[in-house]
This record gives sequence, C-alpha cells and structure tokens, in this order.
Amino acid sequence: FFLHGRKIDVESNMTSSIGAAASSSGFTWPWQHAFPPFFTIQPNADTRAKQIEAWADLIVAYCKHFKKEELVLEEAVSFPLFCNKDIDRSLGVSDIIRILDAAMQARPGHFEWLDDGKKEKKRCLIMWRTAQEWAAIIHRWVDASGNTDSVFTVFELQEGDAAIGEEFQGLSTPVLLRALQVLEQQKKAVIMNSDDADAVGVKFL
Repeated sequence: FFLHGRKIDVESNMTSSIGAAASSSGFTWPWQHAFPPFFTIQPNADTRAKQIEAWADLIVAYCKHFKKEELVLEEAVSFPLFCNKDIDRSLGVSDIIRILDAAMQARPGHFEWLDDGKKEKKRCLIMWRTAQEWAAIIHRWVDASGNTDSVFTVFELQEGDAAIGEEFQGLSTPVLLRALQVLEQQKKAVIMNSDDADAVGVKFL
C-alpha cells in the first residue's frame, strides 16, 4: 500500500496507538482516525478484522466521552467520529452499518440495533459497559448501601437521591433496563413492569 510515495503497512498501522491526538473537546483521537485508509473498508480479512476492532473501540470511547448512548445514523454520519474534514475522509451510512454489524461480533455486548436489525438499521444502542458489567456495578451498590429488599423505579435509579454520585446516575433507560434484566436472570432482582418505562420498578434481592 503506497501513500504519498511512501509504502504503508496498513495491517500494522491499523492497530498502532502511536500518535494519538487530543481535540479541543478533551477527547483523544487515536492516530488511525487521521489515517485515510481507516475510512475505507479493507479487502484483506485479517486487516479488516483489526480495522473493525479499532473502529469498535473508537466508537465506544467517543460515545462514552460525549455521553451518547444511541447513534441515529442519519445524524451520526456528520459527527467528527465518522467525518474527518482535516483529511477529507468520511464514512457513509452503508459503511457505518457494516462497521456496526461487525463490531457486534468483535465487541459483544457493546452494540445493539434498537430497530429491527433485519429490516431496518437506523438507530444503534452503544453501551460503554456491557449490561453484565452495569449489573455488577448496581449489585455492588445494593450490597454496600444496604438496599437489599428495597424497591426502586427506573427513574429513581437514574435521577433520584439514591443515584447521586453513583456510576449509574443518568444511565439511559434502555441500558439500565438491560442491566436490571441481567440481575433478574441472576435471581438478584425482580422487575415490576409498567407501560411507562421510567415507572418500571425493581426489587433487589
């Protein structure tokens, strides 16, 4: 692979961490984001696998930094994440979908289509931590705070006094519900459903 008359090892460069750059927002971009081939789906399977892993890690880090838990693709296509104007490179919606589909395999538990992933792929849930990791954090809080046998609504866990200063404070409803479902599967909670997602209750066991 040649770039500006210089031979580039695309495969090794895809996973290198050298040259990360901080932006004015405080987010540190990995150097691959300024590497033009990063914005082209690579034909070689091994190189593409490393590229997808790098994209998956970047998307999770970007969404965590900017507190985004959902990507609406029609909007996200213009985000700096997928559009680097400095090098005149960007991803279209179809390539973003390919990357997200592959990222679901590369980083299980961090990506999930919110619409029917077989018919439409317009909104993707991005989980900085997996539902299992959030469940463990919540369960540690339950034990440490003595809230076993207590009942909370989803809204109280997000915005109530109990949530102040906790890692799960402000967590989006879709992510929080997935974490509570994990706890229910582990027999550590019972979910009390409601038509209003924010009014869903949970009793910790």
